Amino acid sequence: MKRYYILILLSAIIFSSFLVYAKNKPEDEEHVEVSPGMEIKRVGAVNRLVPIGTKVIDKDGLVTTESMGAYVSRRFIETGNRFDAIENTLAIMEETLQSIQYEIAQLKKESSGSGVVVISSKIEP
Repeated sequence: MKRYYILILLSAIIFSSFLVYAKNKPEDEEHVEVSPGMEIKRVGAVNRLVPIGTKVIDKDGLVTTESMGAYVSRRFIETGNRFDAIENTLAIMEETLQSIQYEIAQLKKESSGSGVVVISSKIEP
């Protein structure tokens, strides 16, 4: 009778290890559908579905992804920096446009007295 219990216990252990192996077996990534804005990242021995741009953190041998709060705040700061850069570029372009408009006005004044015909070109935003 004792042999049956040992046999059943060994069978259960062996069978459960096959289930764990089958569950951890990597799927064919070509056939996995990923939502827009998401990507599959390998973190240690596990594939994780995370937002695009999520950083993988390796701290003392523990490999994880950054938390959702850290991801959102980092992306918010990066987006703010991009908007600041765009605003700076726009300000430079506006200054350049004003100087060009001033030079065109000066050329029109100079050419009006010399008999040269200047075609008016108006730049509108």
